[in-house]
Order: sequence, then C-alpha cells, then structure tokens
Amino acid sequence: MANPAPELLLGIDVGTTWSKAAVVTLDGIERGHGRRRTDWTEVRTGAEIDPDRLAAGALDAARAALEAVPGGRVLGIGVTSMAET
Repeated sequence: MANPAPELLLGIDVGTTWSKAAVVTLDGIERGHGRRRTDWTEVRTGAEIDPDRLAAGALDAARAALEAVPGGRVLGIGVTSMAET
C-alpha cells in the first residue's frame, strides 16, 4: 500500500520587505520555505503597493514553499500581515 500524502500546515507572513511562507507537518517539522520581495512603488509621499501585486507576492511565496513538499495535503492556512497597514 502506498504512503498517504503528508498532512501539512501552511503559514504566510506578508511583510513590508518580504512575503514569506513555511510548510510544516502536523508535528511541527519544517518541510518547505518560500519568499518573494514586497513590490512597493515609490510615490511622492512614500510608497504604495497595488493590492493585487501584494497578494501575488504572497501566493508566489506560498507556491515556492509548497513545491518543496510534492503531493502533500494542506489542512490549514494561517496568514499574518503588516500590523501598521
């Protein structure tokens, strides 16, 4: 009988510099990581980001982390983001 797909948890941190993601097993063993730079646009008053670009960066980081664990089954996703935003 084949081994079942590992059960996984995915964590995503959408930050001001990077969007980062980690995949862990249910017992807390880290299996994969990914990150993508947060793509800000400089404007006269500071910086801004299109929400679609922000989401795309987070999804790219998650995709990179998940690629390290082919065939896994994600049971839950947790997301944290910039507190000041």
